[in-house]
Amino acid sequence: MKIINPFKFNEWDIKKIISIIFLLQSIILFITFLNTLDTINIPILKPLAGFIYLTFIPGYLILRVLKINELNSVESFLFATGLSLATLMFTAFILNLILPFLGYSKPISFISLFSAISLIIILLIIITIIQKNDFKNKKFIHLNSDLLLPAAALALIPFLSIMGTYMVNFYQSNILLMILICIISIIVMLMSFNRLIPKSLYPFTIFIIAIALLLQNSLISMYLWGWDIHGEYYYASTVLKNGFWNWNISNAYNGVLSTNLLSVYYSIICDIDISWVLKIIYPFVFSLLPLGVYEIVKNQFKSRRIAFLSAFFFTSFFVFFYEMLALARQEIAEIFLVLILLLLLDVKIMKTKNAFMLTIFSASLVVSHYATSYIFILILIATWLILFISDNNRIKGILSKIISKPLDNINKNDINLNFVILILVITLAWYMYVSQASSFESLIKIIIQVTSNIYVDFLNPETSQALNIIQSDAVSPLHNIFKYLLLVTQFFIGVGLISIYLKRCKTYMNKTYLAFLTVAFLICIIAIVVPFVAGSLNTSRIYHITLIFLAPLAVIGGIEILRFFYSLFNIPCRNYFNTSLKVIGCFFVIFLLFNTGFVYEVTGDHPNSISLSQNSINLHGDPNDKITLYNSLATEDDIFSAKWLSKNRDQNLYVFASVGQHYKTIMSYGQINYYRGAIMLTNSSSQKTGYIYLTYLNIKDNLIIGINSKWEGQIYNTTKYPLVISSNKVYSNGNSEIRIFNK
Repeated sequence: MKIINPFKFNEWDIKKIISIIFLLQSIILFITFLNTLDTINIPILKPLAGFIYLTFIPGYLILRVLKINELNSVESFLFATGLSLATLMFTAFILNLILPFLGYSKPISFISLFSAISLIIILLIIITIIQKNDFKNKKFIHLNSDLLLPAAALALIPFLSIMGTYMVNFYQSNILLMILICIISIIVMLMSFNRLIPKSLYPFTIFIIAIALLLQNSLISMYLWGWDIHGEYYYASTVLKNGFWNWNISNAYNGVLSTNLLSVYYSIICDIDISWVLKIIYPFVFSLLPLGVYEIVKNQFKSRRIAFLSAFFFTSFFVFFYEMLALARQEIAEIFLVLILLLLLDVKIMKTKNAFMLTIFSASLVVSHYATSYIFILILIATWLILFISDNNRIKGILSKIISKPLDNINKNDINLNFVILILVITLAWYMYVSQASSFESLIKIIIQVTSNIYVDFLNPETSQALNIIQSDAVSPLHNIFKYLLLVTQFFIGVGLISIYLKRCKTYMNKTYLAFLTVAFLICIIAIVVPFVAGSLNTSRIYHITLIFLAPLAVIGGIEILRFFYSLFNIPCRNYFNTSLKVIGCFFVIFLLFNTGFVYEVTGDHPNSISLSQNSINLHGDPNDKITLYNSLATEDDIFSAKWLSKNRDQNLYVFASVGQHYKTIMSYGQINYYRGAIMLTNSSSQKTGYIYLTYLNIKDNLIIGINSKWEGQIYNTTKYPLVISSNKVYSNGNSEIRIFNK
């Protein structure tokens, strides 16, 4: 049995392509018409059709127009998705820029957005018809029993994740999610032992694991959770409400297209709330990131098993499936980052086509997230310098004695200086002029802070967040074990890089990739030893970004360390490579169990998972456990009180809230700008007249966090907090309150 390959949609017969596009357009328009009648509601069909139409169709048509058919299925799928996202962002941006001059006060509307993307698609179809792009060698997927049964079983895993979150949300039972993590662990161990799952399914397996881990957190609660995502939602909602994006507002959340226009595009066409765009569509797109890591590693190391374990290691780090879900801008930016790396390290695409897509993805990265852009530019410049210096004949002679021989036999894919200049110009132009230089000013402040303290506070745990984490004790022995597991993975990475330089590991990578690895590793070192570097973005996020580059080194380092022990203790081993991969696979499974919070939930040792441990924390958690949970998670009662406050408050009064609660729901669901209204409770709060927003944590757990005289967060008893005592209740739903006080 065989089916035409859906991942090579750009190579399908043009008549079939047009038929599918017409079907999707008809579904969207027909259901939109029915919605205007307000009689029939079809809940799933329009969002699904809209998602497919927006996420894949433009990108695949661009690939067809460019006549790019050298890619495999995974690469085609990744590039098509990236091109579609870029098309949506820049289409909305151009509409927002031009239509007001033509008399349209609300350029961000269904008519303008749908008409624009449909016109682009029609133009691409006309071009491809004129080009007579007829791909004679049609690509098929052969579905035999060895492939079909494992694929069908794997495809069920995300549904288990969805059902598991449903059980947590409505029945406070985590049993299905616990089973999910056990199943993922078993799958990885089977693949490490090279059993049951064919190698051709490795990419699909990585995608399934990634989307399952993401959904088990993103679908927790019917509302948004986290930190930055509330600010992202606020500004995107403002665009949706006004029908226009005002880029003159100087704010890091407002200065990007990845949330302010892209999420609104999906919301309008798919007819779903922006919160569900951020909770479902963005995680789906982000789940493609490990696929990009897999492809990069596979191309450089020529080993699917190393590529799989590398991608799984990257996926199993909690930042990927937990922290990043609350950073929608960075989710989109990292997709473009991995696509840029694929292009820089891939020699299959012609130079002109490669340059075109590099330009598109680089511009998309810049307008998606400032911090990711800055980090990549730093890596890019340092990599270019290394490659430039290494081209010196004298230095080349020295390197030839150090760097492994396969590097000399691979085509060079050096980074062009023009590309470095291009991305610098785009970045400066965007963040200095379009986004009102807010993020650029933040970068300058960080640089000044780092340079002015580098000699005084070098290796100082008080100014280095990463070093502080390494030296400080965790809340329990098990949490300490997790910290040491993280350090072990970093040790593996260091050993892996050294082994490549010392010719201990056979590799087929080009020197551009080796330069990328070197620079990414140096950034990890800098984040530890240089003051204020890690704290400016967050240590875990910096490590997560560098893992896009460094993930395979953890596997290589593990192999080399195990080989050392084999020889040290004279352990007989017929195939140390296969044996090492089995051991490393088991180690990564343990790493996953700690990262997901599975171990802490089973042992009852300060559980911290938002998906697995809500019930455990509520029943047995200490104050710090509860504060950690509810500083991320908002209850429905918190949402209702924030909405009530938004409708009934005096606009001239401040809104005060507990530290950690002052920012989230007040800004997203209350639509009260954090920078203008909602502020933290401090000892000086009584100087002003205003409202106090008390959440579930403050009322039910009687915990409130205020800023003391030393400007440090301090836990207080809510009922004994002076400002609460002197205030009057104006709203209560039992679990959340609004109070008012006069100075």
